[in-house]
Amino acid sequence: MFSIPTLTPASILLGILGYVYFAYTWMIIAKKLDYDKPWLAWIPIANFALLPLLGGEKDWPWVFILIIPVLNIFWGFSWLWAIFKKRGYPGWLIFVLIVSVFFPNWIELVVDAILFGLVAFKDV
Repeated sequence: MFSIPTLTPASILLGILGYVYFAYTWMIIAKKLDYDKPWLAWIPIANFALLPLLGGEKDWPWVFILIIPVLNIFWGFSWLWAIFKKRGYPGWLIFVLIVSVFFPNWIELVVDAILFGLVAFKDV
């Protein structure tokens, strides 16, 4: 049986800060990849559309592949790989994201924040 976590003011604040940080990093990545709608990073659910569009797909129908459970994992990783390569980073960094899933949530969050922060703010 699982328990529902208790929402505290601190956890709500951390959630908001995390959302703002990741939305900002994706907006910066979109701007640096010359995407014409970087503001999509701030809109919940629509921000997932940035992944295929920044990863090289030119048409919006590719966004709907994110709804299909098995395909969204495969294509999601391939789009992340392409985004990392476009920013000058090795594509294999997605394996760092995959491995971080097997650690406690806070470690995964820190790894994701550092990796996406590097891709967004540090030009290679």
